[in-house]
Amino acid sequence: MKRKGDDDSGNLTEKREFERNKVNVPARYRSGSENDHPGLVRDISFGGMFLESQFKHNAGEHIQADLNIEQYGKIAWVHGHVVRTNEKGIGIKFTHYDVNGVDDIIHYHRKNI
Repeated sequence: MKRKGDDDSGNLTEKREFERNKVNVPARYRSGSENDHPGLVRDISFGGMFLESQFKHNAGEHIQADLNIEQYGKIAWVHGHVVRTNEKGIGIKFTHYDVNGVDDIIHYHRKNI
């Protein structure tokens, strides 16, 4: 029986709306009224990102982050909700974001990998 998410060979496939891009982008982020925390964006797409962090968060928390795009001399901003957590960090689904900034990050890292 073929399950949702299976490909024709019967293997599970990842169903994402946007392709993930491996990156290494420093960030500062906050949840609610907390102070800023340091983090490192490890992958990003136009739908969300994985943020490596030593701080624990819960699914559903609202996150605001500033991503340091050194190569362009600017900061890109993103807002989203935590959709998953693990021992390395948090998966965030974007609700609002700096489209040009995220596009700059993705295109820079595609060219330089």
